[in-house]
Amino acid sequence: MQNPLKKLNPGGYWRKPLFRWILAAVVFLFVAYGVVGYFVIPGVIESKAQQFVSEKFRRNLHFRKVSFNPLTLTVDFDKMHLTEPEQEDDFVTFDRLTVNLSGQSLFRMAPVIEEIKLANPRVHLVRSGSNRYNFDDFIAFAMEPGEDDSPARFSINNIRVVNAVVEFDDLPQKKRHLVDELNVSIPFVSSIPSQVDIFVDLAISGRFNGEKIELAGKARPFYRDKDGMVTVKLDGISLPSYMDYLPFQPNFVLKDGKLSLDLDVGFGKPEDNRSALTIGGNLTLTSLWLTEKGGKTLLKMPEMGVDIARSDILSGNIGLSHIRLKQPELYLDRNKAGQWNVERLARIDMKKIPEKADSGNLKADKTHKESLLWSIALGQLTLEEGQLQIHDQVQVVPANFSMRNFGLNAGDIVLDISGRNATVGKLVSTGTQVQFVHGKLNFPEDKKRIRKSAQKTVSEMEAQTGFGFHVNRLELNDWGVHFENRDAGKPVVTRIDGLNVAIDHLSDNTEQPVQLSVNAGVNRRGTIAVNGSLNLSPFVADLDLNLKDVDVRFIQPYIEDFVNLSLKQADLTVQGKLRLSQTKRQAIQGRFTGDAGISRLVTVDQLSKQPFVSWKALSFKGIRADLAPLSVVVDQVGLNGLSARVILSSAGRLNLQDVLRSETGGKKSLTESEEKTEKALTNTDSGTANTVVADAVPPKKNERPAYSVRIKKWRLNNGNIRFSDNFIRPRYTANLVNLRGSLSGLTTDPEKRAAVDIRGRVNGAPLVIAGTINPLGESLALDITANVKGMELAQFSAYSGKYIGYGIEKGKLSFDVAYQVENGQLSAENALILDQLTLGDKVESESAINLPIQLALALLKDRHGVIDIRLPIGGSLNDPEFSVGGIIFRVFVNLVQKAVTAPFSLLASLAGDTEELSWLAFEPGSSVITGSEQKKLESLAKALGNRPALTLEIAGKYDPVIDSDGLGKQMILRKVRAMKAGEPGERADGQKAAVSDREYPDLLKRLYSDEDFKKPRNWIGFSKSLPVPEMEKLLSRHFAGKKDDLILLANRRAQAVKEWLASKGGIPEERLFVLASKARNTEGDESGNRVDFSLK
Repeated sequence: MQNPLKKLNPGGYWRKPLFRWILAAVVFLFVAYGVVGYFVIPGVIESKAQQFVSEKFRRNLHFRKVSFNPLTLTVDFDKMHLTEPEQEDDFVTFDRLTVNLSGQSLFRMAPVIEEIKLANPRVHLVRSGSNRYNFDDFIAFAMEPGEDDSPARFSINNIRVVNAVVEFDDLPQKKRHLVDELNVSIPFVSSIPSQVDIFVDLAISGRFNGEKIELAGKARPFYRDKDGMVTVKLDGISLPSYMDYLPFQPNFVLKDGKLSLDLDVGFGKPEDNRSALTIGGNLTLTSLWLTEKGGKTLLKMPEMGVDIARSDILSGNIGLSHIRLKQPELYLDRNKAGQWNVERLARIDMKKIPEKADSGNLKADKTHKESLLWSIALGQLTLEEGQLQIHDQVQVVPANFSMRNFGLNAGDIVLDISGRNATVGKLVSTGTQVQFVHGKLNFPEDKKRIRKSAQKTVSEMEAQTGFGFHVNRLELNDWGVHFENRDAGKPVVTRIDGLNVAIDHLSDNTEQPVQLSVNAGVNRRGTIAVNGSLNLSPFVADLDLNLKDVDVRFIQPYIEDFVNLSLKQADLTVQGKLRLSQTKRQAIQGRFTGDAGISRLVTVDQLSKQPFVSWKALSFKGIRADLAPLSVVVDQVGLNGLSARVILSSAGRLNLQDVLRSETGGKKSLTESEEKTEKALTNTDSGTANTVVADAVPPKKNERPAYSVRIKKWRLNNGNIRFSDNFIRPRYTANLVNLRGSLSGLTTDPEKRAAVDIRGRVNGAPLVIAGTINPLGESLALDITANVKGMELAQFSAYSGKYIGYGIEKGKLSFDVAYQVENGQLSAENALILDQLTLGDKVESESAINLPIQLALALLKDRHGVIDIRLPIGGSLNDPEFSVGGIIFRVFVNLVQKAVTAPFSLLASLAGDTEELSWLAFEPGSSVITGSEQKKLESLAKALGNRPALTLEIAGKYDPVIDSDGLGKQMILRKVRAMKAGEPGERADGQKAAVSDREYPDLLKRLYSDEDFKKPRNWIGFSKSLPVPEMEKLLSRHFAGKKDDLILLANRRAQAVKEWLASKGGIPEERLFVLASKARNTEGDESGNRVDFSLK
């Protein structure tokens, strides 16, 4: 086969002139192109560039060298310096810029650059004022409208920036920022139609103020959708340096905080012309520290992480897959003006969020604005070991609140900004520890302030947020609460452990009921369990309560101003159903049914700090309680291990009725006995009546109280009461132990009374109390009897020494008392029996009565050493002058005074007689005891026989006139009898012969004739014959006794009484003493012909 190359003839072409001319032209053009490219073009480029920069920007542009390789189409710029306007300071510099053109530019009819490489550029940016920068001239030039708005056609490949540095001087803020080690790589970017659908890749890395930054992505900037994706990575950017660039002046200080990002940002504009901006990835804040301007810490958080699901920002659909808060510390503080620190930091009106979004830099059309409504969905929220501290400086409730180890896990969260609604599928917090410490809460003034403050806070929150919320289930698991009240001298601490709370369907819709379940341990021993439903508007609560041994001392500060006692220990147990509801008039009504009890109760008097009431257990069985109107019915009450200080005032009021303070306010001691001096002590009645009745005051009419209480049965076991009875003066205090018994039918109904049956021991003696009482009424009503047998009296020696001036050596007391109070009127019977009462030594006491107590006791004691006293009293308890104690004491004093001033009258009354036994009468001139006087001696002997401690003193008396005349008559009678009997030596008191009335005149005449004394005579000188009366008168005067005769007469009388009492009365002679005889006391009106008695 013939070779086709042989047909070619190269030599032939050279011989042709046209070929040689073409070849020469090509060589010339090539040489000229090379010469122009190497030597002309660089100069032209440099000159034109400098001219352009100078004219447009008044800046200077310098190159150390500009070179162009026409063969490779490469332009190199070495050591470029661009100055500040009209200055020589550098604005931009770089070491080398290489631009490699592609020959395809001729075919594409557009610039095609194979490579652009910028080495070591350095840019110096300056902010000189608000919105004033050193590159404002470039921005102004770029904003000028061009002649042709059609996009330029180009294709650039392999764009690289190596080791760039950007310096930014913020003169107003006096700060400097540095971006260094900046590297940029863009493999390809083109606006040529055939290449716009090709993604442009982007990679940027560097350091921003020393912290690493990375951006990577891809985009189609000239494609119709203009879509793309950028990955932004920041590593530990320090945020405090950039707080000054916020568009507002914050009221807080960001002390520390580092931001790290790893975000994928997508953008585009689809065919529907709706811009799209998507974001996804994660954001991390570390070392966050936020303070107030004064330096107080507001928030500290080691780490906060946010995992962002693919979210369409511009459409408002934001998805957060997970938010993690690690060990956040939040410090809330309210100043004295009532402002919280978070309020002072920033006030954001949530209603303006959509408007703010619309007014941003994003140019959105009307359709876009309508869609710019946010909805945030959160898959899970986790909070680990959080701490919250609250300090409230407002005096309403001075308090500190802290929370540590706060953990929170939330799932299925959706936040709809447009609908202003948030929903949470499940919210769980586990292991949080809460501490709440507060001082005194002053009711009722602070109560109004708290309500007003709460209403204001709620109103402001609603005005600023207006957000609705719904939580399908809220759980608090294993929480702990430390509640401390420092109002009292010793802090009262309540500790709640193992707190578990579950709430279903919690929402801002107050008309929707929520299901509630709560259980916890209280102060190690107590437990709480609450289950049921709760509705806020209208308020309805339907709860099952089960509380066991719950320490309720924390209520003391809230009841401090309403009671006179202080709680030192009290454990509450409740099991039952509670239903509360709110009426249309905002009143709360409700009912509780079930059982309740208070155990281990210890209370003290607020004033004296002395123990008041304590018990082991108080139980209420079968409670039915209603709030409106207040009504309580209890089937059975049991009280075990009672220890109480009970005082009955002189007005008949128990201190138990003063547990609640009166409406007039003021504290009142519950344990201090009365020390007032009764008027009855200073106005001692010297009368003899045994019953004293005070002036009556019209009693208050019984009115039914506004509440109703009925206790069917009350049982008491092993009670101990220290009881002071101020009905009695001196005050009587006794220890009642081992009390047991019951009250039946206790009620506030003034028409009904409870039956009382209580037994025990008082100061070692058996005690029985029985009767009826109504202590719950407006006025006390009772009919009570009580008796004690054989109480030892030596234990009251101190009392007796103070009030009667003698101690007690021994003795026993038995008494029976009966008190009746009705409509304020008291009627009482007090029967006291003192057995073998023996007083001790004299005791000096200003309070002691000044009476001969020893004598009184001797008078009152019977032969067995027993004193039996009956003291009935009566009066009105409503009379301010009335004192039960004073009346009893007055009756007792009257009795003692009677024993001193009229002891024989007392003896007669004790013997059941009405005779006056203090003296014995005789016939004038006689010492013979008559029959009527013997009866008095019998009564006296009987009284003395029953009171062996008494001694009787016998004093004979005579009347100088009556007894002298009487002695004369007695002598006449003796001599007449002697004359008849023929016995002139008959003893004076002898009665040997009886003289008849017929015999008497003759015998008297003989006696008158025989006696030698001056007689009336006739004119002859013989004695006149006189009638019998005249003879008796003259003989009586003749025989009248002399003083010695009268003394002997008084002695005979005393001796006759003594002998009768000793022989016939049975009184031992050692108890009978004859005193010296005396004449009648002329100052008195008593007769002298008698014997007087006195007792010792």
